[in-house]
Amino acid sequence: MPTTPTRRAPPAASATVARLSGVRVKGPARRGILDLTMPRGSFHFLTGPSGAGKSRALETLALARRPDDGCAVALFGTDPWSADEAGRATLRRRIGFAGRDGGLIDRLTVFQNAALPLALAGEADEGRAHVGEMLDWLGLAPVADRPAGTLDRARRRALRVARALVAQPELILIDDPLDDLTPEAADRVLGLLAALGKGEAAVVMTGRDPSAARKAGATVLTLDGAA
Repeated sequence: MPTTPTRRAPPAASATVARLSGVRVKGPARRGILDLTMPRGSFHFLTGPSGAGKSRALETLALARRPDDGCAVALFGTDPWSADEAGRATLRRRIGFAGRDGGLIDRLTVFQNAALPLALAGEADEGRAHVGEMLDWLGLAPVADRPAGTLDRARRRALRVARALVAQPELILIDDPLDDLTPEAADRVLGLLAALGKGEAAVVMTGRDPSAARKAGATVLTLDGAA
Protein backbone atom coordinates (compact mmCIF):
# COMPACT_ATOMS: atom_id res chain seq x y z
CA MET A 1 0.00 0.00 0.00
CA PRO A 2 1.42 3.44 -0.86
CA THR A 3 2.43 5.69 1.99
CA THR A 4 0.44 8.80 2.79
CA PRO A 5 1.73 11.80 0.80
CA THR A 6 4.01 14.03 2.84
CA ARG A 7 2.42 17.18 4.19
CA ARG A 8 3.26 20.17 6.30
CA ALA A 9 3.39 19.85 10.05
CA PRO A 10 0.50 21.30 12.08
CA PRO A 11 0.90 25.03 12.75
CA ALA A 12 2.00 26.35 16.11
CA ALA A 13 -1.17 28.40 16.46
CA SER A 14 -4.53 28.52 14.73
CA ALA A 15 -5.29 31.39 12.39
CA THR A 16 -8.22 32.11 10.11
CA VAL A 17 -7.53 31.14 6.50
CA ALA A 18 -10.88 32.15 5.04
CA ARG A 19 -14.32 33.37 5.94
CA LEU A 20 -17.47 33.25 3.86
CA SER A 21 -20.51 35.13 5.10
CA GLY A 22 -23.94 36.05 3.84
CA VAL A 23 -24.25 33.26 1.28
CA ARG A 24 -27.91 32.65 0.51
CA VAL A 25 -28.69 28.95 0.57
CA LYS A 26 -31.96 27.21 -0.07
CA GLY A 27 -33.51 23.83 0.36
CA PRO A 28 -36.92 22.25 -0.13
CA ALA A 29 -38.32 23.72 3.08
CA ARG A 30 -36.54 26.95 3.92
CA ARG A 31 -33.95 29.54 3.05
CA GLY A 32 -31.06 30.70 5.14
CA ILE A 33 -27.65 32.33 5.34
CA LEU A 34 -24.35 30.46 5.48
CA ASP A 35 -21.54 31.90 7.59
CA LEU A 36 -18.40 29.79 7.56
CA THR A 37 -15.07 30.54 9.25
CA MET A 38 -12.16 28.28 8.32
CA PRO A 39 -9.12 28.31 10.61
CA ARG A 40 -5.93 26.44 9.85
CA GLY A 41 -6.18 22.82 10.85
CA SER A 42 -9.93 22.50 10.18
CA PHE A 43 -12.05 20.15 8.07
CA HIS A 44 -15.57 21.14 6.94
CA PHE A 45 -18.11 19.09 5.00
CA LEU A 46 -20.97 20.82 3.17
CA THR A 47 -23.99 18.71 2.32
CA GLY A 48 -27.55 19.33 1.19
CA PRO A 49 -29.86 18.78 -1.77
CA SER A 50 -29.01 19.66 -5.34
CA GLY A 51 -29.25 23.41 -5.84
CA ALA A 52 -28.74 24.30 -2.17
CA GLY A 53 -25.57 26.27 -2.89
CA LYS A 54 -22.71 23.87 -2.13
CA SER A 55 -20.82 24.36 -5.37
CA ARG A 56 -21.54 28.09 -5.38
CA ALA A 57 -19.99 28.43 -1.93
CA LEU A 58 -16.80 26.65 -3.02
CA GLU A 59 -16.54 28.65 -6.25
CA THR A 60 -16.89 31.89 -4.28
CA LEU A 61 -14.12 30.84 -1.89
CA ALA A 62 -11.93 29.78 -4.82
CA LEU A 63 -12.38 33.20 -6.47
CA ALA A 64 -13.91 31.42 -9.46
CA ARG A 65 -16.93 33.74 -9.21
CA ARG A 66 -17.71 37.07 -7.62
CA PRO A 67 -19.70 36.96 -4.38
CA ASP A 68 -23.43 37.34 -4.77
CA ASP A 69 -25.09 40.50 -3.43
CA GLY A 70 -24.95 40.51 0.35
CA CYS A 71 -22.15 37.93 0.44
CA ALA A 72 -18.59 38.62 1.60
CA VAL A 73 -15.43 36.56 1.40
CA ALA A 74 -12.13 37.14 3.18
CA LEU A 75 -8.98 35.18 2.35
CA PHE A 76 -5.84 35.24 4.48
CA GLY A 77 -7.02 38.40 6.20
CA THR A 78 -7.77 40.33 3.03
CA ASP A 79 -10.75 41.24 0.85
CA PRO A 80 -9.78 39.64 -2.48
CA TRP A 81 -12.21 41.73 -4.48
CA SER A 82 -10.65 44.98 -3.33
CA ALA A 83 -7.40 43.85 -4.98
CA ASP A 84 -6.56 43.86 -8.69
CA GLU A 85 -6.47 40.69 -10.77
CA ALA A 86 -2.76 40.22 -10.12
CA GLY A 87 -3.48 40.27 -6.40
CA ARG A 88 -6.24 37.71 -6.78
CA ALA A 89 -3.93 35.51 -8.86
CA THR A 90 -1.46 35.55 -5.97
CA LEU A 91 -4.21 34.47 -3.59
CA ARG A 92 -5.36 31.69 -5.93
CA ARG A 93 -1.88 30.16 -5.77
CA ARG A 94 -2.53 29.55 -2.06
CA ILE A 95 -5.79 27.71 -2.85
CA GLY A 96 -6.31 24.18 -4.12
CA PHE A 97 -9.68 23.91 -5.88
CA ALA A 98 -11.24 20.90 -7.59
CA GLY A 99 -14.65 21.44 -9.12
CA ARG A 100 -17.01 18.65 -10.08
CA ASP A 101 -16.24 18.92 -13.79
CA GLY A 102 -13.71 20.37 -16.18
CA GLY A 103 -10.33 21.82 -15.41
CA LEU A 104 -8.16 19.04 -16.85
CA ILE A 105 -6.10 19.42 -20.04
CA ASP A 106 -6.95 16.29 -21.97
CA ARG A 107 -3.86 16.29 -24.23
CA LEU A 108 -1.48 16.36 -21.24
CA THR A 109 -0.62 13.20 -19.35
CA VAL A 110 -2.00 12.40 -15.93
CA PHE A 111 1.37 13.29 -14.41
CA GLN A 112 1.57 16.60 -16.30
CA ASN A 113 -1.94 17.56 -15.21
CA ALA A 114 -1.19 16.79 -11.58
CA ALA A 115 2.11 18.69 -11.73
CA LEU A 116 0.64 21.77 -13.44
CA PRO A 117 0.39 23.95 -10.27
CA LEU A 118 4.05 23.23 -9.53
CA ALA A 119 5.06 23.95 -13.12
CA LEU A 120 3.28 27.30 -13.04
CA ALA A 121 5.13 28.13 -9.82
CA GLY A 122 8.48 27.13 -11.32
CA GLU A 123 8.79 24.15 -8.96
CA ALA A 124 8.19 21.25 -11.35
CA ASP A 125 11.60 19.63 -10.93
CA GLU A 126 11.65 19.93 -7.14
CA GLY A 127 8.11 18.59 -6.86
CA ARG A 128 8.34 15.49 -9.05
CA ALA A 129 8.64 13.13 -6.09
CA HIS A 130 5.63 14.69 -4.38
CA VAL A 131 3.55 14.39 -7.57
CA GLY A 132 4.46 10.72 -7.70
CA GLU A 133 3.44 10.22 -4.08
CA MET A 134 0.10 11.91 -4.68
CA LEU A 135 -0.68 9.85 -7.78
CA ASP A 136 0.34 6.67 -5.98
CA TRP A 137 -1.91 7.44 -3.01
CA LEU A 138 -4.90 8.12 -5.26
CA GLY A 139 -4.38 5.01 -7.39
CA LEU A 140 -3.29 6.94 -10.48
CA ALA A 141 0.35 5.85 -10.68
CA PRO A 142 -0.38 3.04 -13.19
CA VAL A 143 -1.86 5.57 -15.65
CA ALA A 144 0.56 8.44 -14.97
CA ASP A 145 1.79 8.47 -18.60
CA ARG A 146 -1.64 8.28 -20.22
CA PRO A 147 -3.34 11.38 -21.66
CA ALA A 148 -5.94 12.67 -19.22
CA GLY A 149 -8.54 12.57 -21.99
CA THR A 150 -8.47 8.75 -21.95
CA LEU A 151 -9.48 8.42 -18.28
CA ASP A 152 -12.86 7.29 -17.01
CA ARG A 153 -14.98 9.54 -14.78
CA ALA A 154 -13.67 8.15 -11.50
CA ARG A 155 -10.02 8.60 -12.45
CA ARG A 156 -10.67 12.08 -13.81
CA ARG A 157 -12.23 13.00 -10.47
CA ALA A 158 -9.24 11.57 -8.59
CA LEU A 159 -6.88 13.50 -10.88
CA ARG A 160 -8.65 16.78 -10.14
CA VAL A 161 -8.15 16.05 -6.44
CA ALA A 162 -4.45 15.30 -7.00
CA ARG A 163 -3.90 18.55 -8.86
CA ALA A 164 -5.71 20.54 -6.17
CA LEU A 165 -3.52 19.09 -3.42
CA VAL A 166 -0.10 18.74 -4.99
CA ALA A 167 1.18 22.25 -4.24
CA GLN A 168 0.22 21.88 -0.55
CA PRO A 169 -2.20 24.82 -0.56
CA GLU A 170 -3.38 26.53 2.60
CA LEU A 171 -7.06 26.44 1.58
CA ILE A 172 -8.37 23.21 0.00
CA LEU A 173 -11.78 23.24 -1.71
CA ILE A 174 -13.02 19.96 -3.19
CA ASP A 175 -16.47 19.63 -4.76
CA ASP A 176 -18.00 16.16 -4.29
CA PRO A 177 -14.72 14.22 -4.67
CA LEU A 178 -16.15 10.82 -3.66
CA ASP A 179 -18.78 10.52 -6.38
CA ASP A 180 -17.96 7.78 -8.95
CA LEU A 181 -15.17 6.33 -6.75
CA THR A 182 -15.07 2.79 -5.43
CA PRO A 183 -15.64 2.51 -1.65
CA GLU A 184 -11.93 1.82 -1.14
CA ALA A 185 -10.85 4.82 -3.21
CA ALA A 186 -13.43 7.04 -1.52
CA ASP A 187 -12.10 6.04 1.90
CA ARG A 188 -8.57 6.90 0.81
CA VAL A 189 -9.55 10.34 -0.50
CA LEU A 190 -11.62 11.13 2.58
CA GLY A 191 -8.80 9.97 4.84
CA LEU A 192 -6.29 12.14 3.01
CA LEU A 193 -8.50 15.24 3.23
CA ALA A 194 -9.09 14.60 6.93
CA ALA A 195 -5.34 14.31 7.50
CA LEU A 196 -4.67 17.55 5.64
CA GLY A 197 -7.36 19.23 7.74
CA LYS A 198 -5.34 18.37 10.85
CA GLY A 199 -2.27 20.12 9.49
CA GLU A 200 -1.63 23.61 8.21
CA ALA A 201 -4.55 23.73 5.76
CA ALA A 202 -8.23 24.51 6.03
CA VAL A 203 -10.24 21.93 4.08
CA VAL A 204 -13.80 22.27 2.75
CA MET A 205 -15.47 19.55 0.71
CA THR A 206 -18.99 18.84 -0.42
CA GLY A 207 -20.72 15.47 -0.61
CA ARG A 208 -23.75 13.32 0.05
CA ASP A 209 -22.68 11.17 3.01
CA PRO A 210 -22.36 13.23 6.21
CA SER A 211 -22.01 10.10 8.34
CA ALA A 212 -18.69 9.18 6.71
CA ALA A 213 -17.50 12.76 7.02
CA ARG A 214 -18.35 12.89 10.71
CA LYS A 215 -16.43 9.66 11.31
CA ALA A 216 -13.46 11.30 9.58
CA GLY A 217 -13.66 14.24 11.98
CA ALA A 218 -15.32 16.83 9.75
CA THR A 219 -17.62 19.57 10.93
CA VAL A 220 -20.80 18.97 8.92
CA LEU A 221 -22.94 21.84 7.64
CA THR A 222 -26.27 21.10 5.93
CA LEU A 223 -27.15 23.87 3.54
CA ASP A 224 -30.90 23.28 3.51
CA GLY A 225 -31.08 24.44 7.14
CA ALA A 226 -31.84 21.00 8.59
CA ALA A 227 -30.27 20.00 11.88
